[in-house]
Amino acid sequence: HRKYSDQTMKCFMKCAKKYDFLYNNDFLYKSEAKVINDITKVFSKIFKLPIRKSKFNFFIKLIFNSYCYELSYHNYTHSIDVFYTVVDIMLKTQLFTNLSKNELFILLITTLTHDIKHTGFLNSDILNAMEIEESNNFVEDTNLCIRSNSSFNEVIHIITTQSLLSTQINNIYKNKFDEEYINTFVNNMILSTDLNLHSDYILVYEDINASNILKNKMTILILIL
Repeated sequence: HRKYSDQTMKCFMKCAKKYDFLYNNDFLYKSEAKVINDITKVFSKIFKLPIRKSKFNFFIKLIFNSYCYELSYHNYTHSIDVFYTVVDIMLKTQLFTNLSKNELFILLITTLTHDIKHTGFLNSDILNAMEIEESNNFVEDTNLCIRSNSSFNEVIHIITTQSLLSTQINNIYKNKFDEEYINTFVNNMILSTDLNLHSDYILVYEDINASNILKNKMTILILIL
């Protein structure tokens, strides 16, 4: 039996009631196909994004299949938790009105892929196993200039997400996308989910005026995720 957080359940039931696709109170026991169909409806009905429905369900299935089912936390049900939490934030704050269709699309996709192919180990555990203090390679948030050379899991999530979108974007989405544009957004948003960098992000945001935050699309996306 899948385990969903109370927050996910409340958000889903509220969205379902408001947008008239409530399937009774059996969300915990729905087939994966129905869960995927519900997610597709969020894209197409709630946010009216120009997805190609015939291919989009298959794309979500690809995402779910890229998670390790055996992991107790970083599995695809966690990605669904994050997805509906972000949907709830967007609807309550109306922040999605500050975003373009493309930006909103990438945000929602990233909620589902932000832990894709997670190793099951903490970044610190991977460092210890490698018996090194830090990697010579680093990944960077190009928006806030935050660098990390120990975000091993996040690098996997970023590369996998970028690869999936690169091969599937024309099949699932009607609007045109620049690949560099996609990769930058995915890189910055997923890197910001590394909890070891949380204090770095807080320090940066403390120095940014609230009104300026709303003027920067990338900052809005990172804060939401």
